[in-house]
Amino acid sequence: MQPRTRIPEFAELENYKNLGLLTQMQLDLLYRRVNGESYQQIRNVYSISKTTVARAIMRTATCRSWTKGQSGGGMTHLSLPDEMQFKKLVQEMADDLNCITTSMAIAVCTELQNRRLKFAARVLIAARCPHLLAKLDDYCPSPSRGWLNHIATRLSIRI
Repeated sequence: MQPRTRIPEFAELENYKNLGLLTQMQLDLLYRRVNGESYQQIRNVYSISKTTVARAIMRTATCRSWTKGQSGGGMTHLSLPDEMQFKKLVQEMADDLNCITTSMAIAVCTELQNRRLKFAARVLIAARCPHLLAKLDDYCPSPSRGWLNHIATRLSIRI
């Protein structure tokens, strides 16, 4: 399915789908909403609840993977594309030392989150979901020291 309205963010979402970071169902569901289908119509197509439709749209807008039947779980600080960008920026800032300060890591994470929130807001507006805009801040919690340690270990960097 293709959206009737195109915004630059959709090309980025398509790219993430091609990289396996998002699913085709996510994009189809989002594009149905962009094309004017109601939550009820989308629910009928996918046999999911209204809450699940909203969750799928929010996860897609914030570039987080979603699949039908996925349990709620906690919200990650960064989406996978943003984690990849975080690692790249940290490596550039570290000058091949593979180490940056905690304050630098928090600043990078916060900047990536802010960019993602603006991206998601444009997607949600295109999808006619202004009611979900208020919930965006919950999708990008502030980074904690514990999260920084976890992501540093996972990405093989030192903070």
